[in-house]
Amino acid sequence: MKRRPSLSKRVSWRMEYAGYRLVERLLSLFTLAQVDRLGSAIGSAFFYCSSKYRRLAIRNLRIAMGREKSREEIDKLARATCQRTIANFLGTLKTTVLPTEEIEQHVSLLGEEHLRDALSGGKGAILVLGHMGNWELLNRLHQYLPKGTPAGGIYQPLKNPLVNDLLLRRREQDGSQLFNKRDGFHAPASFVQSGGLLIVVADQKVGRGGTPVPFFNRLSSLSPLPALLARKAGAPVVAAGIESTSPGKWQIVFEPLGPRPLTTDIISTLEKLIRRSPSDFLWLHNRWRLVGKTPLSISSRKSKTTPPTTNPMRTVLLTTEAPDLPALERYLAHRDPSDFPLSCEFLFVTEQAEESNASNFPIHNLVAPSAGQVAAELTTLDENGVTPIELVLVLTPSSMLEEGSKQAKVPRMITNRKELPLDEFLQSLTADFTKT
Repeated sequence: MKRRPSLSKRVSWRMEYAGYRLVERLLSLFTLAQVDRLGSAIGSAFFYCSSKYRRLAIRNLRIAMGREKSREEIDKLARATCQRTIANFLGTLKTTVLPTEEIEQHVSLLGEEHLRDALSGGKGAILVLGHMGNWELLNRLHQYLPKGTPAGGIYQPLKNPLVNDLLLRRREQDGSQLFNKRDGFHAPASFVQSGGLLIVVADQKVGRGGTPVPFFNRLSSLSPLPALLARKAGAPVVAAGIESTSPGKWQIVFEPLGPRPLTTDIISTLEKLIRRSPSDFLWLHNRWRLVGKTPLSISSRKSKTTPPTTNPMRTVLLTTEAPDLPALERYLAHRDPSDFPLSCEFLFVTEQAEESNASNFPIHNLVAPSAGQVAAELTTLDENGVTPIELVLVLTPSSMLEEGSKQAKVPRMITNRKELPLDEFLQSLTADFTKT
């Protein structure tokens, strides 16, 4: 028997629901263009006031585009991202309650023939998209589809059941059929096979159960669901990107995919669409966060194929002892190809200046430091690199080194508590495929 939620949780849900309806009511007083401008202004203030999300947006953009854009361009794009994220979010709230006939005034289509061609075979079609622009517009596409074509989508339930039920009613107002992500993909596949158009978000990070593919040339674990659905349903796949064209107006761009596309093909096409209008993409999500006990591996399963070469993950090895370069070389030489490629450098903390020997790995020396000096040096290394530091490994346990890493706000820090030899420590952070 399902337990009834606690009173405090039910009260919290009702307060969130009331707040959501209040925001909807307030937005109803403005035009969609005015809502967009308001969201942009709030987003600009958010960029300057929220150091946490400002750093996250900049870090994500440096990982994705640091090798092709200057730091000034990255910072400018991060600010635009915050503006568009809030503007698009408020736009989705306004869009869900607009009459169908008004939607046409705010959206234009580019490449819609690709969608019509995909549906013309009578086998249904799958429309894949990323978290980009005002994605609620895709739930209001019925007037653009061939007459009689059912439309549906796979959704992730919200934690608040009151808001979740409200959004489901909003999304179903034009006749969409929605499928809970937790219920599997047999029903959605049957829906497609019956001739329906199924909308699927394809850029979701799914942890170690996903498919390792390049996303902005960074190895990422993404959902294989769209490719599996396409294979099971035998239906064509079309990708969509939603880009802002002016306040309160968006353009939906359609790109065809070949028959039975792989996850790599789907993500590559979505990246192409995101690059058309990168500020419309959701860069405020911690997409490349390292999790689990084996963060140096992207999957818990040994890959049957070798993933394409991607940009390495920048890793700093923080130590008070002379760097063990042969141990690092041994570890790197025997890694599985599906593990994260690494770019390693040492920060050697000493009490007196020491000469660094020639090495394939950068060695930075820091003399007689405090935790604050360690933090400052890590921050300088991070800022001066083309891409940001993603992982700090504290090789010699030290409260000063750990505190300095925390002050530098590095995304992930792991300490060698057992004081293992370097190659053994690194191996302990890597999935053991001999057990699978």
